[in-house]
Amino acid sequence: NRVKRNKRRYVSWVGVFQHQKNLPLLLKIAKSYPEVDFKIAGKKLENIDKSTEKALLQLQNQLNVHFVGYLSRIELFPFLSNAICLLNTSYYEGFPNTFLESLAVGTPVVTTDEIDPDHIIKTHCLGFTCKDPDGLLVCLRALISYEKFDYLSLNCIDYVKKHHDQNNLAKIFVQYLNKSKKISNQ
Repeated sequence: NRVKRNKRRYVSWVGVFQHQKNLPLLLKIAKSYPEVDFKIAGKKLENIDKSTEKALLQLQNQLNVHFVGYLSRIELFPFLSNAICLLNTSYYEGFPNTFLESLAVGTPVVTTDEIDPDHIIKTHCLGFTCKDPDGLLVCLRALISYEKFDYLSLNCIDYVKKHHDQNNLAKIFVQYLNKSKKISNQ
């Protein structure tokens, strides 16, 4: 069940605490936006780098930052569905599962253009992207106050159903096979 914007209370961030995820940037954004709550789901790795560890300690002291720990797949969906957005601060990523999980429950993504796989966020209007990490705060502010949030949220769900739902993809694949079979029989 999709949660309407007026019931969503925080910005979500999901990941392991490692260099790639850029926790110093998350800290900078949380400090710059003290009136917004940030909920962080994840866990610390054993061999954590110094900048991540330092940012993690400072994040723990921020009044608007709350750590929820590691979440199982079952726990992740309610966490994401109650968020205003999924904030991605990573230096690099492939195609994050958390993007699809977030979109599936109608939660838009805020990320950089570089971490927008095949430009799906921008092309399909699934959240907000910016040119570089410094623009994430601007994108986040824009999404939080976005008047058409509920439309955007529904669009996220529709996108996942159309492009990633296993039943829909199976139908498309069967149609393709039938079409190929007809062509080869001619």
